[in-house]
Order: sequence, then C-alpha cells, then structure tokens
Amino acid sequence: MSCPPSNPSSPSTDSVESWKRKYNILEERYALSQELGLKAKNQKTLGRGLRRVIDMFYSARDLVQENDRHEEALGNGRDASEFTAEQNAMIRSYEELVARIPLVKTLVEQGEVDSLEALYKNLRAGSDMARGDDANNLKAAVVTWVNDLYGPSDPVLKANSKDERGLANNHTGRLLCPGEYCWDDESVRTHIRDGHKDYVVDAHSWPIFCYANFVCDNSDIEKGLWKSALLVKAFKSIFTSPSSATNKMQHDIEDAPAAKRPKKSSTATRSDVTSLIGLTTVTPRAIAYTAVQLHFALSNANTWRVVDVDFDHMEFYRAIIDYFDVTPGPVARAHIDGLLAWWNRKVFGRVTGTARASSRRAGASVSRLQAQRKTREDAALVSST
Repeated sequence: MSCPPSNPSSPSTDSVESWKRKYNILEERYALSQELGLKAKNQKTLGRGLRRVIDMFYSARDLVQENDRHEEALGNGRDASEFTAEQNAMIRSYEELVARIPLVKTLVEQGEVDSLEALYKNLRAGSDMARGDDANNLKAAVVTWVNDLYGPSDPVLKANSKDERGLANNHTGRLLCPGEYCWDDESVRTHIRDGHKDYVVDAHSWPIFCYANFVCDNSDIEKGLWKSALLVKAFKSIFTSPSSATNKMQHDIEDAPAAKRPKKSSTATRSDVTSLIGLTTVTPRAIAYTAVQLHFALSNANTWRVVDVDFDHMEFYRAIIDYFDVTPGPVARAHIDGLLAWWNRKVFGRVTGTARASSRRAGASVSRLQAQRKTREDAALVSST
C-alpha cells in the first residue's frame, strides 16, 4: 500500500530570520567592498587632505588609537576634565577625521583589520606626499612674493636654496619677526639673531607675516591678525592652484574685493586641491596648515622638523586652531565668524565658501512659484467639481 505524497515542509521562522541576517551581512560586506574599491589611488587622494584639513601632525592611526584610549578611560570613570589639552586636541582631530573620511570609522567598527591597515598606509602616503609637495612649491614661490614686497635682498634669495633665508636675511627675518618686536630697530635685530633671552623667536608670539600690512598694534594685538595678503596668497597656492596666487602682492585692504580667479584652461587635467579633498569653505585647520608651511618656507631650515631651534611648529599650529575654535564669549565668536567670512571672500569670492547644491529656500522665487502653481491647480480642481 503506497503512502500519500507528503507536502513539502515550510521553513521555520528561525531559519528565515537566519537567512535574512546572513543576507544583510552579505549586503553590508558588498557595500564595504564597493567603498574599498576606491583602493590605493583614491585613498591616497583622500590622504592628501589629511594633514591639510584634519591634523598636520598626527596620522589617522594615531587619532583612532587616541580615541580608543579616550573612550576606554571614560568607560572606566575618568572625568573629562582630566584629559590634557593635547589629548583633547587629538579627539577633535579624530572627530574631523571620521566626518571627512567615514570609511575609517566603518572599518574600525566592523573589525576589518587588514582593510584598515591598508587604508592607514594609503592615507599616510598621500598625506606625506601632499606636505612635501606644498613645501617644495612654497619654497620657490615665496622668493617671488618677498621680492615683490621688498625688492631683492642681501643675501639674494634663491628658489632652489634656503640657506639665504631665515632671521639672517633682512626680508625673511622681518616677516618671521614676532609682532611685538620692532624689526627696524637695529639693536632688536641683533638681539634676535644672537638668541638673546629677552628676544626669543618661538611659537608664543605671532609672526608679523600673520598681520595685515605686517603691522602689529601692541595696544590691540588682534587688530589685523590673520588678514595678511601673503598668507592668503600662500593659501591659494596650496588649496586652489599656484596660478591663482600669481597676482602682484598688494597692500591688505580689509574690504577690497577678491582678485578674480584665472579661468581654467580647457586642457587642464588636474583639479584644484579644494575639489580633490572636498574643501568647500576656508577652515581654521586649513589656515593653520598654511601658516606653518609659510613659516617653514621663510626659514632657513632645509629639512622638515617639528621644532626648529626655538620655534615649535606643532605649538604654533595648535595655537592658531585654538584662536579660531576656543573663544571666550559671543563677542570673540562674532569676530571669528566675520574673519572666516573675510577669508572665504578672498579665496572663493563669496562669504560662504564655494557654491554648492542646497535645499530650496522657502522664500525664494523658485519655491514661491511652485507653491503658486499648485494653489492655482487646486483652485481649478475645486471649481470643476
């Protein structure tokens, strides 16, 4: 006697849920593989922005490891006030890192160790290349700029040599001189060059090249600070293109319109740095990076080092970022907002940075027309019923 055919058993709920989880994991891994498909070349391009707009001195690995230590310390009950200024600075840089390169956080959270190591390596390679390229470009460019400002110097500045620069040269020395000292006073110049203890050139003073018209008012030290035409020129050379910084040096006029950016050649094959690294507005970190690079270009140091004699480049860099980001109150904050708007106007020609896609403004004519057309259509529909 034959048995009746049995109905195929339906899969259990647990089995279905298990397959759904596996499918979701596969989807996530596929999405990650697509993102990692950027691979070395594009990751190195991302890395070119790391020192320029994230942190000039710490690598992505350094920042991730510091964040891990920070999270562990907080989890163990450590009070946030116990962290050092440098630790807090690294955490702010970590936040900037994951905001600009979210792939880092994704790989950390998913435990993709091999992919993370490859990313670290590529980001480091790109960041080192960018810093070297910028240093070499400014090394040559500042010779033209300084000659435009003051004429030929003695000793004569050379595009391919730094031996004639620094405090020993009257022109570069003037620009490197701390704002509170008077370079025109011969005794001051002598004390600075001799390393007198009362005339130390270190990161505790703003160099005069940071000021509009290279003048520091000791009764109002903030006046003209970060409004230097030379600094803007260096910023453009690094972040837009060297050709955008070729116009003759002019006196700093606070409300002067930005110089027109040269038209791009139809045969151009390389995008400017702002496009490559996604920089749409001038940031304090980009200004700080530029100031450090300009200081190095004016100095007689032939190789990059964090501390050059008494001048600590990292301390200088942090002091600039803190000036912009750590304000004592609303008056200072309003000044910083205005200062960044000034920078955006000088670099991009508009106070808000580069033009970018945005949601439609409710009160603008495009949105208002859309609403009016819909109102007429609704009225016509009502009248026809």
